[in-house]
Amino acid sequence: MGLFEDFDIDMDDVEEATGFATVPDGTYEFEIAEGYTQNGSSNFPNDKLFFIKYSLDEAGSTSERFVIGQRDDEDSEYEITERAKQSLGFLKTRLKSLGFEKMPQDASELEGIRGTLKLVTTKSKKGGESKEYQNVKDVKVTPKAAAKKPAVKTSTKAAAPAAADEDENPFG
Repeated sequence: MGLFEDFDIDMDDVEEATGFATVPDGTYEFEIAEGYTQNGSSNFPNDKLFFIKYSLDEAGSTSERFVIGQRDDEDSEYEITERAKQSLGFLKTRLKSLGFEKMPQDASELEGIRGTLKLVTTKSKKGGESKEYQNVKDVKVTPKAAAKKPAVKTSTKAAAPAAADEDENPFG
């Protein structure tokens, strides 16, 4: 009796995990589910990170991660290192592609933005590593619907001319 026999699961048909949620490469419609900061991750415990999480409807979701500061250890202050400067440049480019001319005051300002993006998987450029990373590219925001203006009451009929006195000359 197999471990998953009750569920009728054949483990030969199950793919091994790749380290990130596998969404096939391609172009997707998205809505930004959230933007948030995080102090460190399991791989980079001394990084201050900013994430943009995209909801891709039925395909699932994907995120972008930007380093916005680094520190030597847990007791140090975050600093803007060369790596952080490069990542902040990518973040600035992404925010501009999302329609921000200035840095948003709050990460929640990103929520609800809709558009299309392209997911592309690439191999690591570091020598000898065989890791693959999925990158977000070609982000295009769907133009917002024109703001509804208050209806201006207009008449569909031409106004009847006022009865003129025969002795009155309307032109002078």
